[in-house]
Amino acid sequence: MKLNNSYRIVSIIPVASMSDIAFLLLIFMLLSSLLAPSPPLQVAPPQVPNTAEVKVKKGTRIYLDSSGYIAVNEEPGYLKDITALLTRLSLPKEQVSLYADAECDFEKIDEVLTALKAQAFEKVTLICREAPQAGIHD
Repeated sequence: MKLNNSYRIVSIIPVASMSDIAFLLLIFMLLSSLLAPSPPLQVAPPQVPNTAEVKVKKGTRIYLDSSGYIAVNEEPGYLKDITALLTRLSLPKEQVSLYADAECDFEKIDEVLTALKAQAFEKVTLICREAPQAGIHD
């Protein structure tokens, strides 16, 4: 005896377009997420005890190496060309974050600060690392 199934299972949720939706959501998340840019120069800021955490807004970032190499918002150059570099880039003058290497001479930092003052930058933040705290039994 041959039995025929006369009923059919009907899918209530269309699953054919689910992969398309997941793929589009993945692309949207990748494009809308904020990725932290890698710094153009590898500098190790000095360690300072009792640092205050500063929220670095979208402003001008200046990286200063101990050898006199500088980068302003991923634009490389040399310290002697800092004035021309700041003039050419026409940067917003509200917030400047200066990442100077711990081995950098103060004269180089002073040269950057003098150039920023000549260009009428308003607020400069020197970025430091927090020094490790000494233990109670040290």
